Amino acid sequence: AAEPEYPTNEIHRALFRTKLGKKVTPFQWAVYDFTRKIPRGRVTTYKDVCSAIGQGSPRAGVYNGTVTILG
Repeated sequence: AAEPEYPTNEIHRALFRTKLGKKVTPFQWAVYDFTRKIPRGRVTTYKDVCSAIGQGSPRAGVYNGTVTILG
């Protein structure tokens, strides 16, 4: 299956909405940008992601645990 394309510049990101019609926050874009750089099959924690992007809290995620980036 083709990977969805997400905006990479500020103008397109400001206009982008999720499938539920919600705006994506700057923190969410930072998490997205960082996780896209994690090699396929690599596992990392919310704490590692927050430390790498320099903002947020590991508890700010949907749940505590690890995130596996599969693709």
